[in-house]
Amino acid sequence: MPKNSKKEFSLFEKIAYCVLGALMIWGLTYTVLGLIADNLQVSSANNYLKQASDAIAKIFGLGFFGWGLIIFSIGAVLMVIILLVNARNTDRDYEKAQRRAARLARNRSSETQQIVEAEVKETKVE
Repeated sequence: MPKNSKKEFSLFEKIAYCVLGALMIWGLTYTVLGLIADNLQVSSANNYLKQASDAIAKIFGLGFFGWGLIIFSIGAVLMVIILLVNARNTDRDYEKAQRRAARLARNRSSETQQIVEAEVKETKVE
């Protein structure tokens, strides 16, 4: 692709990147809360983050840290998939434009050759 070409993001891309970015921030927040809950130097009775993380772990099997990693990973994987799909579509459009330009250049060169041949044929006939 040319260096100076810039592709506009579609509405779907803008919305998807914003939503998935928010999902990744949510997962990162849970991960940080899990780390703080596990490493906070406070008694167990006063460590409310640890109590909340333990309650979530009791219900769902994982605490803040585990769910944060899962949510962050899902957001990252979906963002990469969208990026790859849009990159493939952009490459396809670029290749289509290149083929069209080559086809038009070939047609133009054949037209000029026909005109030259026609002029030569007219001059030979006497």
